[in-house]
Amino acid sequence: MRVIADFDDDDVSLAEEFRQQSLMNRAKLHPGREGSPGRLRRSQRALLNSAGGHTFSSDLLASRFGFSDRYLRVPHARELPQANVLPDRIVAGDTITVGFLGTMRSHKGLPEILRALRADPTLRFVTFRQPGLTVPPDLAERWRELDPATPLGTAYSMISVALVPMDPASRGACAQLPAKAIDAAMFGKTIVGTPTPVMREYFDHRAIWLEDWATLGDTLRAATASGILQQHATAMRSLAEETFTTDVVRTAVATYLEDVFERTGRGENPRRPTARRVIPRAGQPRE
Repeated sequence: MRVIADFDDDDVSLAEEFRQQSLMNRAKLHPGREGSPGRLRRSQRALLNSAGGHTFSSDLLASRFGFSDRYLRVPHARELPQANVLPDRIVAGDTITVGFLGTMRSHKGLPEILRALRADPTLRFVTFRQPGLTVPPDLAERWRELDPATPLGTAYSMISVALVPMDPASRGACAQLPAKAIDAAMFGKTIVGTPTPVMREYFDHRAIWLEDWATLGDTLRAATASGILQQHATAMRSLAEETFTTDVVRTAVATYLEDVFERTGRGENPRRPTARRVIPRAGQPRE
């Protein structure tokens, strides 16, 4: 059967964590409701067993589904912007402008961002206006909300660094590849993030990793003075060109599909071990 099963999140873990947050959430995702952990597991199992090919957003996520080969790692893909949008100066006067240009949630590091901003009054913050997000009164003067229709290139031109904090205690968050991290790479922005397994898998030495977000300001000033911040920005753009563009992903997917159709046409078990085709990591030659 020519069905491709594609997974980009550990939805079961996210659903379980949602249920654990409150009694109301347990009621919302009761066992009989669509989206509950049990129903998700059954749906995923049926899809996995019927598919002839399998794609995952990360190697970590593939391993959670029991795969070590015969799958394709497919990240989010973007058209490559014509140029980086770095501001003229990373540090303007005594301030550093940082941004979180995605949907803000607790498991996506909102508490860490608040901690960083409150610990250092020289930090300025940019994000998109979004439902359910209230600007803390004590940070209002340093917090800029953009209209959601603002082009990404314009938004990224306003910041020096992209923040990608995550909750390392969240099993669901640890398996996520945030789209905003891909966007940051596309626009040549240095990422400061939480070193979750999937973030490490993709960005490794190209990002600045923080365990204590109260040190964000000091970390950025040190990285600016040493030139590391600019080096990371250049490395991120190179990573985007090698890994996240639509051309790279399209070629890898097309090659994988040809292999899947050939194997299923011969009646082979799609999960039988074989050499794995992947989008090459940065620095690796393409097949």
